[in-house]
Amino acid sequence: MLYIIMLILFLVGLDQLTKYLAVKYLTLEEEYPLKVPYLRFYLTYNTGAALGILQGHGVLLAIIKAIAFLVFGFLLYRDGDLINNTLFTLSLIFLISGTLGNLFCRVFRRKVVDFLMFHFKNKYTPIFNLADIYVLFGLVTFIITQLI
Repeated sequence: MLYIIMLILFLVGLDQLTKYLAVKYLTLEEEYPLKVPYLRFYLTYNTGAALGILQGHGVLLAIIKAIAFLVFGFLLYRDGDLINNTLFTLSLIFLISGTLGNLFCRVFRRKVVDFLMFHFKNKYTPIFNLADIYVLFGLVTFIITQLI
């Protein structure tokens, strides 16, 4: 269990570090093309949920994230096993890390720092952060573990 906690702390720390660096070095709502194809930095703040829904409902979203953290934590405590149940355990590690990363922003900043954006020609994705990637990866792997 110590390795699991250390991995969660590392992932949350990496998420918080990238958000700190984005706020420190990027200008709000200014696009920064990168040498990596199709990826740009674009700093913005999100007071809503994914894709901008529930704008201005930060307290409700923080409560939902706290409940999700407790549920994922319980499942990890009850069924987590990196040796015998690796994919399921990794899905929970990423779900917990992503939930905590954005929950910290909601509690301490009252908004989530988003700074990554994919684009192809004139099409752009919603702006996101590492915690969002963690949640997406965790959710997909969780669903896969339930189907196999």
